Amino acid sequence: LEMFQRLTPGDNPDVTIGLNRVAYDIMALGRPAEALPMYEEALAIRRRIFPGDHPRVVETLFDISNCKMTLSHFGDALPALEEALAMGKRLFPGDHQVVGTGLALLATCLDSLNRPTEALPMSQESVAMFKRLFTGDHPQTSWALIRLGQNLSAAGQHADALPVYEEALAMYQRLFLNDHPQVAGAMDNLAAGLHGSGRLTEALQRSEEAL
Repeated sequence: LEMFQRLTPGDNPDVTIGLNRVAYDIMALGRPAEALPMYEEALAIRRRIFPGDHPRVVETLFDISNCKMTLSHFGDALPALEEALAMGKRLFPGDHQVVGTGLALLATCLDSLNRPTEALPMSQESVAMFKRLFTGDHPQTSWALIRLGQNLSAAGQHADALPVYEEALAMYQRLFLNDHPQVAGAMDNLAAGLHGSGRLTEALQRSEEAL
């Protein structure tokens, strides 16, 4: 990254790629506070290079919002997500993976801000869009289903959340035939849904299976 910055002074797309890669690695090490200024620098450069709507700007807005949500700064993440989703819809009218992802992430953020009524229709739209985009089993669809289940649970609709969690788990089990972190995570979410529905014995069984 430092070499890129010395070789290409001023605004350069290669520098933003380097900033994003280093920030991603730092995030993977569990250090989001250090990654955030790198993502913000990449966003500032990309805004200068690409005035107006651009997929690279959307990508970096998602990175920044994800970083802020990891830091539990949900109120700060919200404007970045709203901007990313609006820009994604202008760039990609109709069904698109970027729009579906933006809807799911914005719903998750609103849910964390105790605004489940606003979050739920976005989550539902995200799942419907991914199902239109990807016929059959797909990791993006199961990911969106998990978030919809979480939104339903947060809204107190535990009975409605259970079949959504079950669908996500079944899809992950078909996608990943052996042990896989996504399958374990889906089991854990299903256990939480069962617990919320008062089915404690079944919840315990699922939690133990996830472990």
